[in-house]
Amino acid sequence: MTSVAIPRSFFLARKITLPSDWAEVTRMQCIYFIRLLFMYGTGQNTIGSYSIPFQFQYLQACLGLAESKFYRLTDYQVTLLLYKMKSLFSDLCTVPAIKKLTYKLTSYYFPEANFKNVSFIEFALAEIYYRQILTGADPAKYLTLLTALLAKPHHKGKRIQHSDEQLEAKAKAFEKVAIEYKHWAFFYFHGVLTGLQTQYPNVFTTTERHPEPVEGLSDDSSNQGFLPAINILAESGVFGTWAATAHTNMHLVLHYMHDHHTRMKQLHKPKPLSPEGA
Repeated sequence: MTSVAIPRSFFLARKITLPSDWAEVTRMQCIYFIRLLFMYGTGQNTIGSYSIPFQFQYLQACLGLAESKFYRLTDYQVTLLLYKMKSLFSDLCTVPAIKKLTYKLTSYYFPEANFKNVSFIEFALAEIYYRQILTGADPAKYLTLLTALLAKPHHKGKRIQHSDEQLEAKAKAFEKVAIEYKHWAFFYFHGVLTGLQTQYPNVFTTTERHPEPVEGLSDDSSNQGFLPAINILAESGVFGTWAATAHTNMHLVLHYMHDHHTRMKQLHKPKPLSPEGA
């Protein structure tokens, strides 16, 4: 955290706390960021790549200064403050800077950091919705579905279990949720997914979305993302029934899939020639 004292000469004497990484970002600071990126952007900024004007605008919003007052800061002051915030502009967000949204007196909570409390079926569906948004296929629909999937009420401190019926009903209600929360859901999922691709590299190649090769799988199976893996794992009984597999923690499943491919590669790796056979 960086504390900044706004002098009285700016007609607003107060202290502002600027975040140094995503774990320190407040809800309103995150909303500023999302609005600048998705709603007021010019197309020159993408997640993880932010122009200097974008950084200036975000710093100004965090400081709460009008443009005329913001430009009274010296170049050195602005450079120093942006340097303190550099992680925000270089690191992807994998923590819930916006922890919850409240709609019609009900609180809906976003997943914990790195989605450590998300089930495998929730992740599989979220990945499909995410790809649909990227391809431009009815983004309003899939942004709403993604938000309804990720933001859930808690029961005894835990996310309620996924059901298709509940998701459909909640998505219909979430059509009126503020767009900032929907963009935040996409932004958050993007950061976590990118991290997972590094954490479980064997899982995220086109040919290795399943724990093992599947005969008879249709050519458009890739459009289903990770959903076919639930059937395959359920048949093997690794995590139990289909329902048990679907509701297993996503990290347990992805870890198994990653290790499974590592073992399969080692088994099929050509053995080096012995000295006698060389």
